[in-house]
Amino acid sequence: DIDAANGTYANFNVSRTLVSTPVGSLDFESGVGWADGNHNAFYFGANKSAFVDFGANLTYTLSLLGAGSVYAYGGYTSLLDNSLAAGSVRRSNVVIGAGFSLGF
Repeated sequence: DIDAANGTYANFNVSRTLVSTPVGSLDFESGVGWADGNHNAFYFGANKSAFVDFGANLTYTLSLLGAGSVYAYGGYTSLLDNSLAAGSVRRSNVVIGAGFSLGF
């Protein structure tokens, strides 16, 4: 997608740690995305600037004795604008995942 869409997408998020212990944390994050007409025309076929999507997720992170961490997350995302949703296969999605990070 580099040099193909030639548009702008901005994501505005807020987050909060719900539970924090020495070995892990549970965090909540939510946000909305806005994009200009070039971005939306490329991805959705609608040449207009609009708030594109909303998302919210929970992430549980487990510390690995200072060497890194493992995490699992789940969330929900949905397109906000009807004309953009018309160019998409699914308006809303549930997402899950897991990962790890290592520090050295």
